[in-house]
Amino acid sequence: MHQFRIEKAKALLQSTDYKIQTVAPEVGYFDEAHFTRTFKKWVGMLPSLYKKDIAARGASQPSL
Repeated sequence: MHQFRIEKAKALLQSTDYKIQTVAPEVGYFDEAHFTRTFKKWVGMLPSLYKKDIAARGASQPSL
C-alpha cells in the first residue's frame, strides 16, 4: 500500500505545483511527518528534495 501511495505522490510532485502539505493528504497520509519519513524510506530522499530534483532536471533539459 505504501508503495502505491508513494508512486502517486511522486507523480503529483512531478506534474503539479502542489506543496508537500497538499500532496500528503491527497495520497492518504494525514500526518505530514509520517508521509515525509515514508517517502524517504521508499525513494531515498525527502519529498522536498525530490521536487527540487525534478524541477532542476526539467530546467536543464533542452526544449524541442
